[in-house]
Amino acid sequence: MSGRKTGCLDRTLSNASNSNIFGPPPAAFCKVGAPMTKQTAGEMKMRIGWHVANMNIPYYFFRTLPDGRRQVSWRVWLLIFVAPVLFLAFAAFFTINSLLIVTNYQRTMGEVVRVYEAPGYTPWDGETTDYSPVFRYEFKPGQTTDASTGQSSPNWNFAIGSKHAILFDPAQKRNVKLDNIEQLWALPAIIGAIGGAVLIPALIAAAFIRRWQRNAELR
Repeated sequence: MSGRKTGCLDRTLSNASNSNIFGPPPAAFCKVGAPMTKQTAGEMKMRIGWHVANMNIPYYFFRTLPDGRRQVSWRVWLLIFVAPVLFLAFAAFFTINSLLIVTNYQRTMGEVVRVYEAPGYTPWDGETTDYSPVFRYEFKPGQTTDASTGQSSPNWNFAIGSKHAILFDPAQKRNVKLDNIEQLWALPAIIGAIGGAVLIPALIAAAFIRRWQRNAELR
């Protein structure tokens, strides 16, 4: 405010009042040399205070500011992208785990010595019978041991005495892995496919929201 009280603001406040945040100032405030009355000063304070208060009001999803700008809360983006991000993150985790197994485990042939069976279920076959084979393999030269895969599948009803390619940890005795696509790559592939499927509508929703923001009529 200049030393002489006038109806106009100083350069800084005048520029602010003409910005998109505060909107155009009342005509009474811009008459050069007009006296700054208590009424006009009060109106100016109320006008600026109202805009600032509206800028600071908390909101949960969407809001339109007094200048016409449209804002979207972080909660909206969280709701849109939480599912695809989680699915893709789990897919990446299981993919890395399979890569570590392929890289660090050793391949050998395991002989089926037992097969456990239990009731199971799949979305495409309904109720099934799952099989969990136990393999005997050479852990070290001259030393054999038995280990299961730690998982079961309707496709693993192997004949006793049959031999199959397996992966085992040479550092310690633990569950082995069948050296095939089903045990190593099926789970990350399925989870990744689900993540990609839910990502498509999430991107479409995000595009609509961005379009809604761009089409705002600024005042």
